[in-house]
Amino acid sequence: MPGGYSGGWLDFYGKYLGAYHGFCGIDGKCLILPTWNHLWFLPYLWCYTLSAWLLWRFLPEGALAGLRAWTGRILHGWRALLVPVLLLAAARLLLVARFEQTHALVDDWYNHAQYASVFLIGFLAAFDEGFWQSLHRLRWPALLLALASYALMIHSWYFSGHDDANPVSETLRLWLRGAWALDQWCAIAALLGFAFRWRDVDSPVLRYLSLAVFPLYILHQTVIVVLAHALKPLHIPAAAEAVLLVVATFALCLGAYELIRRVGWLRPLFGLRPRAAPAAIALAGTADARS
Repeated sequence: MPGGYSGGWLDFYGKYLGAYHGFCGIDGKCLILPTWNHLWFLPYLWCYTLSAWLLWRFLPEGALAGLRAWTGRILHGWRALLVPVLLLAAARLLLVARFEQTHALVDDWYNHAQYASVFLIGFLAAFDEGFWQSLHRLRWPALLLALASYALMIHSWYFSGHDDANPVSETLRLWLRGAWALDQWCAIAALLGFAFRWRDVDSPVLRYLSLAVFPLYILHQTVIVVLAHALKPLHIPAAAEAVLLVVATFALCLGAYELIRRVGWLRPLFGLRPRAAPAAIALAGTADARS
């Protein structure tokens, strides 16, 4: 807003829930409220999950099993990397220039082409052992391809004098769209491959961090924004500020998690199960001892 916003938090939240239409920029564009902002992916994920449920519920059992078997055959060996990359590259090359990313769900065709296709791959291939074995064997090549394609994009854009005022050539832009698709899927494939490699590993640290995932996810964005705003007047060099921001965000979020997991009424608000009563814990321990 020109001149900034001078109201308090409660005043803003009242306007937010009341569908206020006065938050407008100098370009005349106004913020449509209420909005899901950075949580736009949740309604997308909900719609994809509902679609998958409909397929599971209403497709004949043999048809769904056949579709999953066909997907497993397609995504075998190097095709576990190649096919998804080609799908994502086709979406970027054919749709990104025609459909602006809106994150508004109903008219976001380019994003749906990316996210729905990857979700569908997961839905159909998640129970195929051959698919997981392929990702396991290719985890290192996938990681190297992801890092190489990311480095190519960063170098071609940020370290070659290009910015919004001096954009890359159209030919290079097309190649970079393909590199983006390669980075997108190979990063996912590498993570899944290493996760499969260590799927049977267990430790107190892993159990602790597994439970911390959802609270840290809920907290991190707010912590990052508040920290970045507080650090801005210090004019710290960008590289040092980035490191400080990452370290401080993890430290504060983990500290908050330590508090959250100890406070019974906070646990459900951050995706943690309510703490078991001491009597229930003692009873479970007695039953385990008897067995």
